Amino acid sequence: MEFAITDLLAGLRHLDLIAIAIAVAAIGIMGFAVYFSDRSNATNRAFLVFALATVAYGTFNYLNYQVQEPWQVLWLLRLTLFTATWHAFSFFTLFYIFPRAEITFPRWYKFVALPAAVLTSLLTLSRFIFERVDSVAVSGVTDPIRGPALPVFGMVAAVFVVAGIVMLVRRTGGPATLERAQARIILAGAALTFLLILTFNLILPVAFDMLLFVPLAPIFFLPIILATSHAIRRYQFLNVKAIAAELLTFVLSAILLAEIVVTDNVGTLLIRIGTFSFVLAFGILLIRSVISEVSQREHLEQMTRELTDANIKLKRLDRIRSEFLSFASHQVKAPMSVVKGYAQLIGDGTYGTVPEKVTEMVGKIKESADRLIALVNNLLDLRRIEEGRMQFAFDRVSMSNLVTQVVNDLLPLAERKNLELRHETPEHDELNAMLDTEKFRQVIQNLVDNSIKYTETGWVKVAAERRGSDIFVIVSDSGRGMPADLLPQLFEQFTRERDAAKRIEGTGLGLYIAKQIVLAHQGTITAASEGPGKGSVFTIVIPAA
Repeated sequence: MEFAITDLLAGLRHLDLIAIAIAVAAIGIMGFAVYFSDRSNATNRAFLVFALATVAYGTFNYLNYQVQEPWQVLWLLRLTLFTATWHAFSFFTLFYIFPRAEITFPRWYKFVALPAAVLTSLLTLSRFIFERVDSVAVSGVTDPIRGPALPVFGMVAAVFVVAGIVMLVRRTGGPATLERAQARIILAGAALTFLLILTFNLILPVAFDMLLFVPLAPIFFLPIILATSHAIRRYQFLNVKAIAAELLTFVLSAILLAEIVVTDNVGTLLIRIGTFSFVLAFGILLIRSVISEVSQREHLEQMTRELTDANIKLKRLDRIRSEFLSFASHQVKAPMSVVKGYAQLIGDGTYGTVPEKVTEMVGKIKESADRLIALVNNLLDLRRIEEGRMQFAFDRVSMSNLVTQVVNDLLPLAERKNLELRHETPEHDELNAMLDTEKFRQVIQNLVDNSIKYTETGWVKVAAERRGSDIFVIVSDSGRGMPADLLPQLFEQFTRERDAAKRIEGTGLGLYIAKQIVLAHQGTITAASEGPGKGSVFTIVIPAA
């Protein structure tokens, strides 16, 4: 009978140890899992500290009831209160921060609350809290000689706990928000934890002298740890793969702990303790890896959604911009054409003879109108190109005649700048190509006009020739030239040389539109320059008819 009772007590002791070990492992795993879900989050970091403080407090509290030497009991009691101080302080800190991701602590926290925790925790290690332990009861529960500062510890720990609960309760009120939903989940867990502590650590020991459950503190803290972990991760991060990794780590740890408890051989015990430590560390790293992987995937999915939304908005804005350009261009083009017409009539003398100065002013009005109409036409062409609505009417055209017409049209412009403008084409016409005459005229005219604008002295030359099955149109000049870094972007929208843009009018659209027109003719257009001050060469290549 005596052996049966001894075996029963030994079995209960093993069950206590297994339960404590499993609770400690679960609290630690949950603390690290929440922390790894977002290491930059202040609430997550505070929760990890609270979980580790719970593990430390529960471990020392359990060990305090497993030793018999008075000096061991004394120091384990002191360490229990030391960790209890930081446990209460971490509880207060967690719910001061919760649920914020970033925090800047106020002066009262740094210079009042934190120093109070530090001084109280150091006080618990001194004889002012527990002076000594004279004897240890057979049950493991002892009555130490208390010091005069024990009420200080009780008051400080109580203030931290009550302050944390008050802050948590405050967050459960008000309108329905994410913070209120989280706070209510945690408050439910906290209520269950305090009910368990009140029942098993106060009512049963005091009223019924039942001390069996006093060492099981980590188990009583599981509800608040579970609730807080769930509340944080429910709205921050929750994934099946991460939960599976946590459950796997927890199950393996629990099995290894059970084997450690029932091991009698010292060598086997050391091996199993080492295995347990390795599995626990590996499990925490596994959880970290899985959480990091899933977090990155969720981040990419979020970025994809944001990019999709941004793309939809950009398309809508682009459509609005195109419609506005079309509307504004048509509204500007019509009256400017009227202005140009009247200016031309005045300059031609249709309304009678006018002074030479008026004729000069009318010529400037006509030039300005021409520039504005050209700009409007460029904007309209840009819109048609972007929308894929640029239409072409191809016909067999003589490139020689087209080049000659463009040069003759722009000759007055060159003469006003005292530039030599000449063209070179074969005597017999063999430069026939399938062209949209007006649009290809626009391309050549743009290149020649640019050469005249960017050439201060010297010459501009336009050459057309056939090489095999292709026709080459080459526009060269002795003008400003171009830096090498500008050439790769020259045919993009709104690209202009910075220095030239300050002094010479232009939109940066002409070459872009010219390239799109040439591409529509199955051709190519390129630019070359030996550098600033050394002139430029533009070359168009299209198939001969």
